[in-house]
Amino acid sequence: MEPWAVNIKHETGVSFPLKQSFEIFAFPCNQFGGQELGIDKEIVHIACMPSI
Repeated sequence: MEPWAVNIKHETGVSFPLKQSFEIFAFPCNQFGGQELGIDKEIVHIACMPSI
C-alpha cells in the first residue's frame, strides 16, 4: 500500500468511486477560510467516531 496525501474538506458531499479498499488517516485543519466546523473538542469527538 502506498501513502497518499490529500486535502479533504469536511461536509462537501463529494465522494470518489473506489476499485479497492483503503484506509484514511484524516487530520482536520482550519487553514481554508475557517471552514472546519466546531470547536477543538467537537472535532476530536467526530474524528474518533467509528467509520460508517
